[in-house]
Amino acid sequence: MGDQFNPFSVYDFTMSHSRDGPAQFLSGYEGYLQADGYGGYDGIAIRSDGKLILVSCGAHIRRRFYAQRLDAPEVACPALAYFRQLYLLERQWKPFSEEERYYRRQAQSLPILAEFRQWLDGVSLHVLPKSKIGEAVSYAKNQGEAWQRYCEAGFLSIDNNISERMAKPCTTNTKDCENFHKDWPEPAERQLALGGGPAALCSGTQGMALSRQRKRRCYRGDPVLPDRQRQGESRPSVLLRP
Repeated sequence: MGDQFNPFSVYDFTMSHSRDGPAQFLSGYEGYLQADGYGGYDGIAIRSDGKLILVSCGAHIRRRFYAQRLDAPEVACPALAYFRQLYLLERQWKPFSEEERYYRRQAQSLPILAEFRQWLDGVSLHVLPKSKIGEAVSYAKNQGEAWQRYCEAGFLSIDNNISERMAKPCTTNTKDCENFHKDWPEPAERQLALGGGPAALCSGTQGMALSRQRKRRCYRGDPVLPDRQRQGESRPSVLLRP
């Protein structure tokens, strides 16, 4: 979010795991949404009439196979080999332009993904569906079509690890989130301007450096966001409703 010169990441905290929170936050959004396999996103995409395009996260798919590398190596290790190929290519192409990365993915990544999906179809016949490795295979098959969409544009990522790393410091203290939530007895006071801490994380170290007192000011609309603080402009704050 923000502008092209001062982007920042957002963590939208809600009190439940229902689809209502993401649906409200993404209302009116058009474009790609890269996320894990949370089922609520499917309904949001369907309701968007094709304006919101889901892109799955390769790291979430890989993680399930990695967890079974010792218990079911005959399946997990070949799967991890496919991921190794794909991630190695992405590292090589990191310096490239978005256009060049797109063409490389079309020429080299898509064939590997197609081979991986074919391999999944075959191995799924020989694993127990309810086993951990069976669940890993099923998850990979279900997310396969959405995952390979990262090859549709050079600006897309093979996974959403960056956003998860940015949000993790905000979520490590859920009790703090609950305490902040209790501080806002009125609905209008729960509209949070993004800044740092449990509700949001600014780019770089700015969000991390916010003190608790400054976080409270930031939540109440204090203009400390990257795209406002640096420019000194009174831009409208992005609001969240936890």
